[in-house]
Amino acid sequence: MVPLLTKQAVDLKVRRQFSVIVGNYEFYYALGLYSAGHPEVDLKGNMSPRELKDALVKELDPQEFLPANDPDKYLCFLLHRYRVEDDAHDQVMEGLFEWARSGVNPFPPDAK
Repeated sequence: MVPLLTKQAVDLKVRRQFSVIVGNYEFYYALGLYSAGHPEVDLKGNMSPRELKDALVKELDPQEFLPANDPDKYLCFLLHRYRVEDDAHDQVMEGLFEWARSGVNPFPPDAK
């Protein structure tokens, strides 16, 4: 249930262009979306939150996505503003990243 809610929250935030990313689950899903559209950027779901944020900051130019007037630019805006939580990396985070990147849900329907 948590992965599905995370996916829905990020998808809605990007489409409607409101709110902020809250927590590393949303961060990993959003990074998976970014990675799907930018395969040249070396981001992997098994990286720590800090490693992912550092790799992302090297790639993003804030001038390219402001003002955030389309979903892709708003996604970059959300990722750029997110303050990484140094929580331990877990399999749910990696699964959320891969789900967003590939479009394939790795969680069984009864996963909690």
